[in-house]
Amino acid sequence: MHIVRFGVLGPLQATRDGRELLPSAPKHRIVLAALLLARGRPVRTDTLIEALWRDTPPPTAVKTVQKYVFMVRRALGDPGLIVSHGDGYEIRPAALDVQRFERLATESEAASTPELAAARMAEALALWRGDPYAELGDLPAANAERRRLEECRMTVLESLVGLRLELGQHATLIAQLERLVHEHPLRERLWEQLMTALYRSGRQGDALTAYHRLRAVLIEQLGVEPAPSVRRLYQRILDHDSSLSPAHGLARGNLPRRLTSFVGRTAELAELPELLARHRLVTLTGPGGSGKTRLAVELGDRIRARDGVWLVELEGVTAPGRVPGAVADALRLGEQHGRPMADVVADHLAERHALVLMDNCEHLSDAVARLVDRLLRAAPGLRVLATSRQPLGVEGELVLAVGPLPLPGDPADVGTCDAGRLLIERARSADPRFAVTGANAAGLAQICRRLDGMPLALELAAARLRAFDPAHLAGLLDDRFKVLISPLRTAPARHQTLRAAIAWSYDLLSPEERRLFRHLSIFEGGFTLEAAEQVHDRGDALALLPALIDKSLLVADRGLYGGSRYRMLETLRAYGRAQLTADEAHEAHRRHAACFTQFALRADRELHGTGGEPWVRRVDEDRDNLRAALTWSLDNGQIDQGLRLVGALGGYWSYRDLAREGQSWVRVALAAGERATPGPLAEALVADALLAVDQSEHEEGARLARRALELFGTLEDEVGAARAVLILGLASLYRGDYAQARPLLHRCLDDFTRLGLLGEQAQVLRRLGHLMRLQGAYGEARAYIGQARDLLNEAADTIGVAQTMWDLGVVRRYEGDYPAAARLCRESLAVFDQIGDASGVAHVRYTLGDIARIQGDAALARRLYEQSLATLHDQGDLRCVASTQHSLAALALAGSALAEAAELLTRSLRIRHRIGDRTGVAECLEGFAALSESAGEPLRAVRLLAAAQRIRVVTGATRPASDAATFAARTAALPALVGEAGFDEAWHAGYDPPEDQLVAELLTA
Repeated sequence: MHIVRFGVLGPLQATRDGRELLPSAPKHRIVLAALLLARGRPVRTDTLIEALWRDTPPPTAVKTVQKYVFMVRRALGDPGLIVSHGDGYEIRPAALDVQRFERLATESEAASTPELAAARMAEALALWRGDPYAELGDLPAANAERRRLEECRMTVLESLVGLRLELGQHATLIAQLERLVHEHPLRERLWEQLMTALYRSGRQGDALTAYHRLRAVLIEQLGVEPAPSVRRLYQRILDHDSSLSPAHGLARGNLPRRLTSFVGRTAELAELPELLARHRLVTLTGPGGSGKTRLAVELGDRIRARDGVWLVELEGVTAPGRVPGAVADALRLGEQHGRPMADVVADHLAERHALVLMDNCEHLSDAVARLVDRLLRAAPGLRVLATSRQPLGVEGELVLAVGPLPLPGDPADVGTCDAGRLLIERARSADPRFAVTGANAAGLAQICRRLDGMPLALELAAARLRAFDPAHLAGLLDDRFKVLISPLRTAPARHQTLRAAIAWSYDLLSPEERRLFRHLSIFEGGFTLEAAEQVHDRGDALALLPALIDKSLLVADRGLYGGSRYRMLETLRAYGRAQLTADEAHEAHRRHAACFTQFALRADRELHGTGGEPWVRRVDEDRDNLRAALTWSLDNGQIDQGLRLVGALGGYWSYRDLAREGQSWVRVALAAGERATPGPLAEALVADALLAVDQSEHEEGARLARRALELFGTLEDEVGAARAVLILGLASLYRGDYAQARPLLHRCLDDFTRLGLLGEQAQVLRRLGHLMRLQGAYGEARAYIGQARDLLNEAADTIGVAQTMWDLGVVRRYEGDYPAAARLCRESLAVFDQIGDASGVAHVRYTLGDIARIQGDAALARRLYEQSLATLHDQGDLRCVASTQHSLAALALAGSALAEAAELLTRSLRIRHRIGDRTGVAECLEGFAALSESAGEPLRAVRLLAAAQRIRVVTGATRPASDAATFAARTAALPALVGEAGFDEAWHAGYDPPEDQLVAELLTA
């Protein structure tokens, strides 16, 4: 169906394909006009009633409006065009002449030629056929919209006249302008245009008379003199000012020719024209070397404003009073009889549609702001694009930060991301033989990342690739300020070296701002305001920090997990550290390490309590700062502080599956801590023990926990002692010694309960539930986990509750209640996925994969297993990696893929045997038994099943419901295959030997 076109700029119109659809009844037309007046917004029924009857509606007004709307819908032939909307109606016209008028007016401002701009304006004005919304009479809303539209029409008309004057059509405009000043005697811009047209037509006297006519009207009607711009025009006419001559052949700008290609900034180049159409002043901000000038010039070259694009370069201007003169020089204006240059520039731009690029404004911000504000007020058609390291602070200014270029995700992306493309193109300009290879891609990517994707730094680095291999140059960037020097003699002074680019900004700071900048350079990655106040320690960080952001020396971010954070680009940070004296650096590092030690201790308390998930995320964000604090503490003899840090971070490293990284830090701290005080040493030993158990080093973890327990006993630290006992219990649990694990877990549960530590209680209850599940006591397992969930619910610990839902799902899976298991797992998965807990997501997917496999959906099971396995491998979770491999082997075996099943079982058994997971070893032996049976080796299957059964008897580990049924069926069927005597002999042969012997046979087969 073709669209309905509506017209309201005159008598109401509604047509489709040229056919009139307008309702015939006047009341119906009022309803349609009132709906169109809302421009797509809902119109209440009482508003329509007011439009129809003003203050005297009939009793049946509501029903009558409903009838009128129905009749309008029928006349338009499209029932869906007018929709009911609450207590009213709404119409969204696809084609409305008001919208077209406004669009044409906007397009005219961005037109590439004067002729095209004039055509757009004339087309817009031709849409007017009379008074807008005539059907609505003196309705207040209609009157307000008429006034707005009429002002828009007159503005476009004045712009069109001004444009035609610039094109030399002054003689043909005089009659029209005489009519317009008669109709609109108070619009001074029309009188200015009439005076100009008369003067250019050789009628100086008539032009002066027009001025006196205007003056008489204004004094008589308003009691005021003409505006200053009109009075200045009168004086220029008296003086026969040459600048009043028609602007034939007017220069269209002064942009420099580019000597190199422009790379990247696709989004900005697409966005900026629209921003400039809506905002008359746009300021590009960013640190030195971010490419603001190149972006502004590239945009100016593409926009081609009707009266030119003019670049005003302010780098060499040092005196604020010279700013108007610099603009006049760029516009090629000379002095005029001693008039202030600001007046000359304002008069010149008053009737023009030009784009002025004010480049490098930061050192003259106040003077530039005052001049730009004046010019924008004097010249309605003017647009200004400024580049500065801080906003100008002018009313109506839109600030757009120009950040680094996008970086390569990995070396393979270096030729396609903007930072890599710029580096490579400039390297080829310096050396045409330069090429990206598999050998140098990693070095190039590292250069891009180390230089933050900043264009100036990348261009300086590209010039050095003539002398250095990319990997070598990347290593030299530790001393980047000596390395990155421009070989170009014609480059601006601030772009000759990377140091000069940053020094330009640094030198503009106040002494207090410089001090804060230096201190903040100590941080690694981002930081919070609270951390900044502790490290700066001057009491003025809150007041000064916004100034560093405004001056593009600091970036304000929304934290990944909420809250405000701040960061420095690496190059700025390196410059700030270079400005620190040795004493100042030592003191700043000392405060930084103390700050993050306290942060880690608080995070540890929260993580051991309930509701600690937000603190996991906070530690995530400050991981680099914590590493720096650790490094400084250990390098500077602050051993107790280093031990406290690793002790506090042990729980975090465990939670985030960073056991290998954490253990390396702990071992370094312990090696340096032979003479440490007992408290910090014991805390570090607990962290070491926990991380050892996480990596299935059960005996080592137990040894470290016993040592920590002795120290805590000496210190009478009951909390520390209970945590050490918990690790002893976990070590026993994970190596399959369930008889020892249970009393240890109950012991620490009693201690945590007595001490009132709810978070620790919940974690021990979860472990007891895990133990009971492994031993087949499913009711007890659910009871323990339920107690944990109650504690976590009470504390509103969302992540803890999600973990217990998964625990219960695993219990239900073992019991064989697969619908309930799947429901619980999906609920927990939604929480893990929302908070970005990759480990939790992987574990739940593994469980859902088991459920899908048991229920016969092999494709879904494989997909879930493989997704889980990828994450578990990355995190080094060997226990779960082995479990997932075992489940994939079961899937392969069910599909008769015997070779694949054998390979997966071998991998799983190797891991489980190495980490001491005896229950896992039993599962693998049962898997090999099924494989042997499928391969026609029933006696070997009996032997393997017997060995698995012996392990389960010794450890007390039971099978899940599904596995128990399979095991019973298999053992019942085997005697018929091998005979009773053969079965008994093979069973005893498998049951008696040590499991290590059998495992070795399987792994070397």
